[in-house]
Amino acid sequence: MKQAEQAVELSGAGLSDAGNAATLAAAYAEAGRFAEAIAAADSAIAGAHRLGLKDASAYLERQRAAYRAGRAWRE
Repeated sequence: MKQAEQAVELSGAGLSDAGNAATLAAAYAEAGRFAEAIAAADSAIAGAHRLGLKDASAYLERQRAAYRAGRAWRE
C-alpha cells in the first residue's frame, strides 16, 4: 500500500488521475481499509467521468460495489 500511496504522490496528479485513484483503492481494499478504498474509488470514478470514459466509470463502479460489500477486487 505504501508504494501505491507514493505513486500517487510522485505522479503530481494525485487522486484526480483515475488510474492512480483506482490503484490506491485496490491497495486499501486488500489491506481491509474499505472506507478509504471507497473514497479513493469515488475519486477514480469522478476522474473517469470528467474524461468521458463511460466504460471505465462502469468498471470502477463495480469495483466500488465490492469495496462497499467488504471485498477486495480481484480478477
